[in-house]
Formats: sequence, C-alpha cells, structure tokens
Amino acid sequence: MDKVLTLPNLITGVRLVLTPVIVYQILKYNLSTAFILLFIAGLTDWVDGYFARLCNSTSEFGRLLDPIADKILLISVFSALFLIQRLPWWLAFTMIGRDVFIILGSLCVWKYKLPLQIEPLLISKVNTFFQILLSLGLLIPYICAPIVGGFLVALIYGTLTTTVMSGFSYAKLFYKSTQK
Repeated sequence: MDKVLTLPNLITGVRLVLTPVIVYQILKYNLSTAFILLFIAGLTDWVDGYFARLCNSTSEFGRLLDPIADKILLISVFSALFLIQRLPWWLAFTMIGRDVFIILGSLCVWKYKLPLQIEPLLISKVNTFFQILLSLGLLIPYICAPIVGGFLVALIYGTLTTTVMSGFSYAKLFYKSTQK
C-alpha cells in the first residue's frame, strides 16, 4: 500500500490549504499578508521534496499531489493577481495556458495509457521558481515599486521565457509518447 500520510505529503497539503487564503488576501488587497503566506507556500514546494528525499518517503500519491498543489496554487494566484491588475493579461494567459496544457496532456497520457512517465523537468522546476518569485514581487506594495521596478520587468520576461520553454518541452514529451 502506498504511503499517504507522510511528512512531505502533509507539507504539500499545507500549500493546498494556504491557496484559498492567499487568494482571498490578494483580492482584499491585503498584499503584505498575501506575500507572507505565498512565501510560506513557496517554501513548502521546496521543503516537501527535501524531506521526501531525506526521509526516503517518496510515494506515488506524493508524486501526484505535489504538481497538482503547484498548479492549484499558481493558477489561483495568477488569476487573483490578474483580477487586481497586478499581472498583465498576456502573461497570465501564457502561464495559466501552460498549466492547463500540462494538465490536459497528463490526462491524455493517463486515459490512453501512453508510454510516458511524467516527471517534472528541470526547466519546469526553474519555471515554478520564477513564477513564485514573480508572484511575490507583484505583491510588494507600490511604495516599494521604484526599488524593485527594473527587477520585476526582468522577472516578467524571464518568467515568460521559462514558461514558454517549459510548455514546449512538455509538448515535445507528449508528442513523442504518441509516436511509440
């Protein structure tokens, strides 16, 4: 029987529980609170994997839960940031579109039993880091904007680049699995 109640899975669960609270804080313009909670949620993305390897407690459930928690967190945060006009529509569309594409591709792999073991790609991990960092940057109050403005512009285009690269990398994997 697969391990479900492991420390890494519980840490991942914290990310899921924090997601609606973060979104609520963003929509209520409690950006400092949202920043702190998103920072904690972002840390859980690293900490759960660290403990899974350290304690040798990886599980099939955890391998499924972790990327789902990431997608739920990031799609929710991007949507909220877009709604309060902190995230440009074209970037929100690209980032959300990539995640929806990966979810649909994963469902096709599962439904049609394609010969593909979906594992997070390095570019995807880099992309998740950029997306969380960008989301944190967009939560910084406007009063700090002159300090972080140039950094945010670079981060926006860095995030766009890694999002597109990651999306194409997964598309290539999905395509190759249909050719076998």
